Amino acid sequence: MGYLVKASFNAEPRAYALVDDIRTDVEAKLLPLSAYVHHDKQRFWYSVGELIGEEPTPSFRYRCKHCKTWLIARKIDVGLQLPCEKCGKMPKVPDIEREGRFMMVGGGVSAALGILVTVCHYFAPLPSAIPAGSRFNLGFIFLIFAGLFQFYQGWSRPAQLRLKTPQDRN
Repeated sequence: MGYLVKASFNAEPRAYALVDDIRTDVEAKLLPLSAYVHHDKQRFWYSVGELIGEEPTPSFRYRCKHCKTWLIARKIDVGLQLPCEKCGKMPKVPDIEREGRFMMVGGGVSAALGILVTVCHYFAPLPSAIPAGSRFNLGFIFLIFAGLFQFYQGWSRPAQLRLKTPQDRN
């Protein structure tokens, strides 16, 4: 478990075990705040300034999977385990944007399937054994609206959970 730090994007990464070691190198002017850092449990790079709190980073809310308490995390904490203030357990910080994309895809597929089956039922060249106004069609029309609702929830989820900071209001 550790951090990889690059002084520039094309530079060779250097391994650090603790954030305090990175902070010490920044204070000694061996590492700029604009250097890139990556934790081994994360999929993205961000600046050292964000890691040590010298630069602002977006934050969002998420629920502890154990006690359902709302917790606050920074965007750069995605993929890490942070302690819950209420139950003391260490839930993993979720990627709300990735979850939103999965919800959008699932909702879009559900809506498209509902539309396809409903349209095929109405315009089938052979006579159907199920009459046109039956519960069968109402179920697929419900699937269309449920899929569209899930798509909307996935689209708006990251925006609902993001916290507004004073920097965002300006």
